[in-house]
Amino acid sequence: MLLLELLESEGFHDTSNIIQEIIDLPVFKRLKGISYLGSFKYVFDLKRDFSRWDHSLGTAYLISRLLISSNFSEIESAPIIIFGLLHDIGHIFFSHIGEHALNILNQFDHNEHTISIINSREISRILNSNQIAFIKKKDCPKRFRFFLFSHLDCDTLNGITKTGEILGLSIPDIESLITKYLSFQKGTWIWDTRAISIIHQFWSLKSKIYQDFVYNSENQSCEVMLQKMIQLIKPPDLCVTEEKLIEKISNNRSALGLYNQIKSKDFFKNENILSSNFPKNQGLMSEWIENQKKTIISERNWDSSSFFIKVIVKKQFLNWYAKDINQDQLILKNLDAFLNDYYLKERLVKLYINSNKSFYSCSVD
Repeated sequence: MLLLELLESEGFHDTSNIIQEIIDLPVFKRLKGISYLGSFKYVFDLKRDFSRWDHSLGTAYLISRLLISSNFSEIESAPIIIFGLLHDIGHIFFSHIGEHALNILNQFDHNEHTISIINSREISRILNSNQIAFIKKKDCPKRFRFFLFSHLDCDTLNGITKTGEILGLSIPDIESLITKYLSFQKGTWIWDTRAISIIHQFWSLKSKIYQDFVYNSENQSCEVMLQKMIQLIKPPDLCVTEEKLIEKISNNRSALGLYNQIKSKDFFKNENILSSNFPKNQGLMSEWIENQKKTIISERNWDSSSFFIKVIVKKQFLNWYAKDINQDQLILKNLDAFLNDYYLKERLVKLYINSNKSFYSCSVD
């Protein structure tokens, strides 16, 4: 297992032992039976499935690579790595699809379920015996927030790149991004300017996944059908795997009918039944993007004489500022908030690449 091999090779033996204890627990092992992509396996031809188990270990691995390459000690790193391992332990069958289905019935939230599981006897015993507290966002040290709670955090980096991989898409070199082009110096995270092209590839990949797959009309239909199926079953056990949940379908004729439709790719054709807040196809997606731009950006300009990109955005969107240190590095504050809007960032990156300059500024009107 890559995560344990990495930790052992770097001398993080205590952290490795704690993780081994956790992943041996039944409540963690069940994540092998929880798909990360929910409906994708019924709609698209995937190279393989991708489970919450895979994602949890992958997120912890990226966090470990980043902390080790940035020379953080094991004592500092252990709680952060374990956060990455446990951050999704509260997910249930079909991930967000199951969450949305149960939320309609009884206000279920996977983040609250995560805390409930972590506070249970099994995991709390392991954490308490090793004097490790599970990190919550409000208590997270500032130096770690960037890669734990942002739009470029290790959770997102792993989820998007692994999704792209199993869809057969070209994926960016995320490990190089965080180990070669990101460093922690004098209390600040520093990007090497060579990171920009990889970040651009990443956001291009994320945009493609959402436009071509998540917002695909058949996938949206499949999501709705799975939600309805789950609501018909009303599963009493939130920790059941998808395989075990499907076994219960035979006792419910309506749910069984829906599941057979899903397996045969006989998805709903009626657009009115697709209860999503997102566009259903690329045409609508393009219109939605344009509307988003109008609500976020009020002014843009490029001053080539001073190598200055200035973007004025709506006050409620963000407050971001970055300046150049030298020819090779950028110092960035809250870059994740800025990169949250791919459409805004895409324009800046194109300007950056075309001009080969390294000065960005963003102000708020």
